[in-house]
Amino acid sequence: MGNAPSSQRVNGTEVFVYNPDLRTCAFCGKAGDNLKRCARCGLVAYCDRKCQKQHYREGHKKMCKLLQERAPGRHQKKTVEDCRGKMGGDYYVWHQKNTIVYGWAAHFGVEGLPDGDRKHASHFTERKPFKKKLAAQLEELSFKGWQKYKSAKEATAGGLGSVQAVLTELEQDLGFGRRPHSFLRAFALMHFYPEIFTKDTLRFGSLGYRNEDGSIFWEYG
Repeated sequence: MGNAPSSQRVNGTEVFVYNPDLRTCAFCGKAGDNLKRCARCGLVAYCDRKCQKQHYREGHKKMCKLLQERAPGRHQKKTVEDCRGKMGGDYYVWHQKNTIVYGWAAHFGVEGLPDGDRKHASHFTERKPFKKKLAAQLEELSFKGWQKYKSAKEATAGGLGSVQAVLTELEQDLGFGRRPHSFLRAFALMHFYPEIFTKDTLRFGSLGYRNEDGSIFWEYG
């Protein structure tokens, strides 16, 4: 079996959002090799027309339009325009030192040092940085967003507060499984640990998972 479908609750009903391997019916959960994908978003599949209609009525109608922003996830984004969408900036930001993303505290010998990225479900194993030009454009765009976040915190709370308070806030669930954009966490680390998290460790790119057939789906970017 491949990765289990991801689900959210819409109006109190559990609704499958996408099938990582598209071999599980998004409505009834039945596995199969000849499922039919949603013709609009292509991110869910069904064993028959009945399941498709029921799933559409119970929540996919609302999610489908949003998911279409990520439907091209089988290919990495190539322009700033591609990285914009109704669900927020469709790109991912993290810190990496050589090949190290996690385990920074042990690597640098700094107790309590956060990792270069937040934790993800185990199937998110694939990362790929963007090319330099696109990364530079997104860095400029993201820095403006970070500045707005800082200004808002200064106006409402007198400042950012502790690193733990900021990182906790940036893990909040914004609904439909979304959290504040990853660039906020990345720039927060540079603010609190400027000697460790730097522009040299900053990465802009894609985060995704590998399907059973070996293909990669870029969930972000």
